[in-house]
Amino acid sequence: MTQTLNSISERLGSYAELGIKTLAELIEEDILIDGSSTPGDFCEGYFDPEFDDIEELRNIRGYLISKDNINETLYGRNGFFSVALEKQGEAINRADNLPIPELEKRLKNSALLLVRPDKLNINQRSDNGYDEDLALHSIAPEDIDHMLIDKSNLHLAKKTFSHLPTSIPVIGKTNSEIYQIFQGPCSVPDYAQALKDLTANGDVYWGHVIRLPSSE
Repeated sequence: MTQTLNSISERLGSYAELGIKTLAELIEEDILIDGSSTPGDFCEGYFDPEFDDIEELRNIRGYLISKDNINETLYGRNGFFSVALEKQGEAINRADNLPIPELEKRLKNSALLLVRPDKLNINQRSDNGYDEDLALHSIAPEDIDHMLIDKSNLHLAKKTFSHLPTSIPVIGKTNSEIYQIFQGPCSVPDYAQALKDLTANGDVYWGHVIRLPSSE
């Protein structure tokens, strides 16, 4: 059965309870979450065991982030913000037709989960001209080192993750261009500054973006 998590607190709660699951494990454990981006929006009929190989779903999409590729992983082609703009039931890359207020609402209601790569088995995959760093297993809630989330959702994140060691810093706002969004700069959570602070000493993190509902 597929569960729809309609509120921000419910969506965050699924990560605090389950961690970041591969789609294969969500299917096997019958805990499918409609609308989660772990590891991509799921809808009924996405997986057919008669024709599809579940082993191909035993990974979580993300990127390794260092001080040298922050802008690329956030704002570039298939970057975290481009993924955050996607919505279930819409065509991929439809966001360039949306008005700025809708774009900014979707970007505000996102979160970036960061994990130290020494906790992960990572395999790089090249697809459609870009590289991704796939985590080849699910990630326990206590292994999520940092969560970057817009300050409007900070209180919900801290409440939901209060039993975990995850660090959740205060994030400001900035204006930025995003790949193939031609309406002009968007107001976005300033994940870039937080990442600069975290990687300043040469640290590297694996990142996975999640989409949250538009309102609590």
